[in-house]
Amino acid sequence: MTQEKNIYINDGDFIIQKMLSTNWFEDTKKQYSDIIFENIKLHEHDDLTLLDIGSHLGLWAIRISERCKIFDINFKGYLYEPSAKNVECLKKNVENLNVEIFNNVVSTKDVYMRPSETQNMGSFDISDDGVKVKHKVPNHEMKGFKIIILPCMSSDFNILKLFEKTYLTQKVLIVAQLIEKNLMKNNQTRKQVIDFMIRKKFKYKKYDLNFKHLDPHLEHTFFVFYNE
Repeated sequence: MTQEKNIYINDGDFIIQKMLSTNWFEDTKKQYSDIIFENIKLHEHDDLTLLDIGSHLGLWAIRISERCKIFDINFKGYLYEPSAKNVECLKKNVENLNVEIFNNVVSTKDVYMRPSETQNMGSFDISDDGVKVKHKVPNHEMKGFKIIILPCMSSDFNILKLFEKTYLTQKVLIVAQLIEKNLMKNNQTRKQVIDFMIRKKFKYKKYDLNFKHLDPHLEHTFFVFYNE
């Protein structure tokens, strides 16, 4: 474990180390949290609950909770992270936040996880081999404005379908990257996900953030799904 700009990181998580060694995290806090708060009617809520699936180092929780302080909104987070090593860092990064941390993968059955990039310990995907982790389908009572962050892996669409009769029946805002090459691992497409969410009466917005100079591995396109 190492520390970079007040964030604890796995020693082998080279991509995020590179990003955090710059001013990326501080400089982009507003851009990332705007994705959330541009779509919230702040006067309607005293509470905000985050369900972060694949929380990694807790960066979304940090960004969102800091904006909640500005608007005097109570913050609560449920953070799911399958990597035990990431959880060690996560606990330190969010120790002063009102969160519960689960060393779980969200699934309907036992699965195995492995690093999907050998040089990035923060990136995991479903596999037939590797490190076995616990599974859990979340069922939390989420107060106030409800936000779900998806992990940008091939499991995004499968997770959404797990929530079809729970969170998707509520007023909720969902942030997903829907990376095409990841969805293709399950023979799925971005259009399939969008069409599914439209059928569930969700609208969506697309946000393109240009950080490829810092992290060329990932797309920096986010889809925000919301319902009235």
